[in-house]
Amino acid sequence: MLFILFVPVTRIGSAWHVANTTISAPYKAFSQEKIPAKIGTHIGLMHVNVTLCVNFIIIYEC
Repeated sequence: MLFILFVPVTRIGSAWHVANTTISAPYKAFSQEKIPAKIGTHIGLMHVNVTLCVNFIIIYEC
């Protein structure tokens, strides 16, 4: 009986598992430059979302 009530409630919820971490990723392929970034995941019954946010500001000098 509990299972019958639990499944519809969890389908409405936004995510079963949420995780994030800070990483150092290459700027582009075959580059030695690294950029700090934050990667996050949200996993649910009907969706999976992976987000990458970069944590730096680009300053162009002439």
